Amino acid sequence: MLMRNLVEAQTELINVPGKSPSVTDRFTNYIAWVANSVRLLRLQVKKADLEPLLLTQRYWTLQAMVTSPTGMAGDFVDAELADRVTAHPHGSRRRRRRTIDPSQHPPSRLAEPEEMAAAVAVLASADRSHLDSKRETKGP
Repeated sequence: MLMRNLVEAQTELINVPGKSPSVTDRFTNYIAWVANSVRLLRLQVKKADLEPLLLTQRYWTLQAMVTSPTGMAGDFVDAELADRVTAHPHGSRRRRRRTIDPSQHPPSRLAEPEEMAAAVAVLASADRSHLDSKRETKGP
């Protein structure tokens, strides 16, 4: 399963430039690829290994440039919701059958609430900075 997911993530990465004719498309598709890859691999790869593979310093620099975080924030929210459902001990019986057994994936592999809060704060800060710079350019 891990190898299949790694190959899938790599294939999607290779396809990003081909389906992204403009710089804006490449930017958006790259950010989306990282979010999707993290979602795909987060329960199979240690957090320490995800950082050099996906969550690089350059990724966070690009992430800070996102001017409209709605779509990207949605990816973070989806990943957080999936993690919380998987980690929640009192999920519905039907839901538990469809999710990965948490005992096979220690909670240390899931995003911690503080980490998600920090990521959301970074996104919000980047969005505020962008809005402030737009106001400054427009003038009074």
